[in-house]
Amino acid sequence: MSGATYEASSVTSSSTRQQLLELAHSLDRIGKQAEQFLAGQLDQLAKEIEEFEHEKAAWRRQYRRESTELSTQRDEIERLRKLAGSSPMPEDSVARKRASIEETVRKSGIAPLRLLVVPSQATSQQLGVFLCELTRFNKDLGGRGLRFELSGAYRPRKRLLGRATDPEMASTLLEFHVFPAVPLKARGAHVQLEDDNTDRVEEWISWKIRVLQAGVTKEDLDREMRRMQPHDRNRQIQEYAREAARRPESELCSLEETFTAAGMSSGSFVLPDSHTDFVRKQILRLQGVAERLFDDFNMRIQICP
Repeated sequence: MSGATYEASSVTSSSTRQQLLELAHSLDRIGKQAEQFLAGQLDQLAKEIEEFEHEKAAWRRQYRRESTELSTQRDEIERLRKLAGSSPMPEDSVARKRASIEETVRKSGIAPLRLLVVPSQATSQQLGVFLCELTRFNKDLGGRGLRFELSGAYRPRKRLLGRATDPEMASTLLEFHVFPAVPLKARGAHVQLEDDNTDRVEEWISWKIRVLQAGVTKEDLDREMRRMQPHDRNRQIQEYAREAARRPESELCSLEETFTAAGMSSGSFVLPDSHTDFVRKQILRLQGVAERLFDDFNMRIQICP
């Protein structure tokens, strides 16, 4: 190969390498631009999905609130119809009372309910019957069950001679705090997918409103409790409360079986007929159990926010 030919070949090879390098740089720039474009599109898509989920969750909560309000109004109309002719409470008074309950509960947020009980002649199993039904009421309306913790026990104050007005367990007032079985912890406005607990917080608040509006409470035990003295270190009381609180976790936590296990006949307890709407049926059943325990064992109950 002559010198001139070799030099021409070298120039051609160098030019080709230069072109290839320029092409590689060009492709690299195009790749980076494409990557940045796709990354921007994906970020935008992620933001839109997050906004959509946030809006969907907000609409879902609004739907549940409105559904709860409509169902509550239907229940109240039905109750007033049944009480027609017996001087029912004026409709505006009922509405004000219900609105007051809802406002109080919404202010309480994820706080537990307070359950005040004077067992009287009821055993821990028989108190467990009501706790089972309260748990079932929660599950039937979409909850995940309840957890009961004894907050305090109270007895009538002693008289001047140093004796209590009633030394028996019958006069003891038990205060339980009622929590959702799955702990709740609000996370502000942050909303994720279906498992986000924001929805469960709303469900808990809605359920508390339902319970307080159900009309189970017949006594003002909260006022009585203020006139009593603490008596929550008694071992018998502690064991009684623990045994009752364990009852809802039992496999026997159903209406028929809990009555049987507690030595009670369920024959005289009439379930709501099949024509009653679902929510009203659950309320009537819970009311029926509370009334039955009062009639048979003089067990008094109050549910407070």
